[in-house]
Amino acid sequence: MPPEASSVKICSCQILAVRTAHGASSELAVLAERTITGHSGSSLARQTLEREKRHLRLFFYDKVKVVSEIERATDCHSLYFQLRSAYAGQLSFDLLDADIAAH
Repeated sequence: MPPEASSVKICSCQILAVRTAHGASSELAVLAERTITGHSGSSLARQTLEREKRHLRLFFYDKVKVVSEIERATDCHSLYFQLRSAYAGQLSFDLLDADIAAH
């Protein structure tokens, strides 16, 4: 079986409540996608989310709080459309490729 046939996409997402030093607040969905092949786990997608959360806190926001976490065996493109529909424009989105972060 070729490697492509046995690979699965995992999308890890954290919905964050963020606030700037000036008091402006919003909710942000950060999604990281990882291709899982063989026995590798989805931890790299979660590590990518944690690294992005640290960058958000360091460069853009004073407060970053996880409101909810979602992990699905799907690509992040599909999960993005599900969340966009469910939250009806209330979220900003940041999509990350954890496969690139692995190299």
